[in-house]
Amino acid sequence: MSLISTFFLAPHGAEAPPENARSSEKFEIADLTDVEVGLVWEVLSGEDWDDVRLEDLEPMEVEHDSVLYTLPEDLVEMLAGIEDGEISEHVSTLMEHEEFEIWDAEDVGNLLVGLRKIAIQSLEEEKIILFEVN
Repeated sequence: MSLISTFFLAPHGAEAPPENARSSEKFEIADLTDVEVGLVWEVLSGEDWDDVRLEDLEPMEVEHDSVLYTLPEDLVEMLAGIEDGEISEHVSTLMEHEEFEIWDAEDVGNLLVGLRKIAIQSLEEEKIILFEVN
């Protein structure tokens, strides 16, 4: 059974995913954890693991088989700033990491496009992004 990760738009200060999130306010993907999100952050920032503030991805809440995070604002801004022409370069870099061995390039591209879309929407609507893994 694979993990399902869901990214939700939520008002600032929210500590739980919206109960009735519209499909336009969320993005779901399988087999993604905080480790892969950290690698995306590392690639986008151009910084090594040690320099990326992974403590900012500490879980806010752990309940049953679910873990909830808030994406840091600087990561959201980096995701929103991905240009179309940069996606294939980022995909190639991410595919070099063993954490993405089970992924194919198309799935990594879809991940980046989906994250960019929800990040842009988050900035436009002045909302945060909650990231739930279950």
